[in-house]
Amino acid sequence: MKNIFIYDTKNYFFVYVKKKFQKSWNVIKLNEVDLMKVENFDQDDVGIFVAGNNRDYGAFFSFYNCFKSKMLICSENEIIEKKYKVLTDLKILDISKPKSFFSEDLKFQISKLFE
Repeated sequence: MKNIFIYDTKNYFFVYVKKKFQKSWNVIKLNEVDLMKVENFDQDDVGIFVAGNNRDYGAFFSFYNCFKSKMLICSENEIIEKKYKVLTDLKILDISKPKSFFSEDLKFQISKLFE
């Protein structure tokens, strides 16, 4: 089974993804920057980075170094989202809406990362 590593300091999005997609993928929480080393991951692993506030920037660079283009950024804050758009050209998913509005897009984006 394929692995999705999620950085989520608030833990709410991790819980949602784990419940929603646990039959399709292994969903693993990864908030420890010390564990964010390239050698800890397979080339088939993907990452979801939940950008919640400005304190997440340091973790972002470590997380990005592990997953590169096999990564999705999610944010519920439009200001934070704009800051990450300047940093990278990765897909950024707006998760500020009710889950039913972004659930299918999330599944599609994750599936694209595994291709």
